[in-house]
Amino acid sequence: MIEYRKNDFFIDSGTGKDFKVELKPILRPNKSYCEELILNAKEIWEQKDGPLYVLYSGGIDSELILKVFLSLNMSPIPVIISLQPNLNNHDIKYAFDFCKKNSLTPLVVDINIVDFEKSNEFIDISILANTTNHYDIPAMKVALSLDGTVLCGYEEPTLSLINNTWYYVEKETWAGWRKLYRSGKLTGTSAFHSWSAETLLSFMIDPDIIKLVENKIPDRLSSLASRHAVYGKLFHMDPRPKFTGWEYVHISKEFDSMKQIASFMKTDKKCGEYKIEYNSLIEMLSIRCR
Repeated sequence: MIEYRKNDFFIDSGTGKDFKVELKPILRPNKSYCEELILNAKEIWEQKDGPLYVLYSGGIDSELILKVFLSLNMSPIPVIISLQPNLNNHDIKYAFDFCKKNSLTPLVVDINIVDFEKSNEFIDISILANTTNHYDIPAMKVALSLDGTVLCGYEEPTLSLINNTWYYVEKETWAGWRKLYRSGKLTGTSAFHSWSAETLLSFMIDPDIIKLVENKIPDRLSSLASRHAVYGKLFHMDPRPKFTGWEYVHISKEFDSMKQIASFMKTDKKCGEYKIEYNSLIEMLSIRCR
């Protein structure tokens, strides 16, 4: 059975103002981010149950997962979710292009997003994952339908600049995937990019991240834009604008009638946030190997 996070180094609990995260330190000296991701891939491949699926949005986070496995001559199955009617074609074209270039045959799943979000299944999955994040629930529906091990890139390490100080941030609204995997309904992880304490630390001390927290990159408020530079050290990443498909959902004439979404969003109390100052995070993760 694949651990959601290796050695349970990351544990979240509570809700709202009581939401908190416990991080355990590394168990060995960390390697480079590339080396840590390769170690993760080898271990997950050895432990996988059935085929290995990667939910592939066309973004760089899920593409990185595929590239790590392909570099090891391992062949995961890309899963491309098409939001109907043609709402995210502008995003998933990158996924189709990548699959064609690498001779991969993706599994393509069509979801009529308006119909789905009016369905009882939408409610059932939101309860199972204890989430009201309507962006994630369609992907969760697809993941739950797959018979095998499922990886996705929804939990990349995130730093934010808050009051002129850099913090590592985790929000309760991001926790739905963790709860879904830990429910036992899914095998795998959505946290491949920080699967172990060693992986998280290696990302955080990458030279481009250090440059970010030393404020040597102007006009950056988070680490999201720096991911491209970090990932690019491992594999070439074609630049692309970031779309989600939801841009068109939100302006569709049907959106106003999607009462369940509006109701869920209004009653969402899952607003907890955990943050730790960057230097304190590095010290916490490193303490056991001093």
